[in-house]
Amino acid sequence: MTTQLRPVVLSDAEPLHRECWPEQSLGRVQARIERVLQQGQYVRMAALVAVPDIDSAPFAYGQLTRWPRLCEISDLVVTESYRSAGVGTALIAALVEQARAWGAPLVEIGAVDTNIRALALYQRLGFTPYRTITLDLAEVAETVIYLCRLLT
Repeated sequence: MTTQLRPVVLSDAEPLHRECWPEQSLGRVQARIERVLQQGQYVRMAALVAVPDIDSAPFAYGQLTRWPRLCEISDLVVTESYRSAGVGTALIAALVEQARAWGAPLVEIGAVDTNIRALALYQRLGFTPYRTITLDLAEVAETVIYLCRLLT
């Protein structure tokens, strides 16, 4: 399977809603993309989607936010039928390169402690656990493990 990465565009909202966030409203997915596009003008955020070919609908998403001391990868979602095909790895690698281009000294990524598969992937890609916090996600308190990777 050939996969290409490209920057997210607003017209990706409907397929991303269908493929990655069916539990969220289309309006919420649109707002997420609008925020990324708006903040991207100020070099604060970037987001990529994975597509089978450049003219196809996206089936995966990854977002990068630039904070004062680091960059954070978030909202990494790969449609179930495309998992274990290197898509998550490709998205993370591209987002890490963007963080490096922005001059960030490190990049972090988080996952709930029960998402063993994601945590294993992040560690395989050179991220190291460094902090654990409890967040109220989906109306339930969950433990999130943040991992970081030095870029310098």
